[in-house]
Amino acid sequence: MTEIRVYDNKGAQMSSYLIGLAAKDGIFVLSVSPAKKDIDPLVKELVSSFKLVPRKLDAEETKRLSSEAKTQR
Repeated sequence: MTEIRVYDNKGAQMSSYLIGLAAKDGIFVLSVSPAKKDIDPLVKELVSSFKLVPRKLDAEETKRLSSEAKTQR
């Protein structure tokens, strides 16, 4: 997952989240841009479940973080 931050000339920020998933024929990419407060509740829930980390994760750390996220719900 990648977070892209875009700023306008007044300093306002908008974030877009890109998720790349391996697929049989290549890569499936999902992009979520929660720019408005009145976005779909399902999208809000999905975006709030993301945990960004500034490094690549190995399988064990990914599993641990996933388990921790599930217990926090």
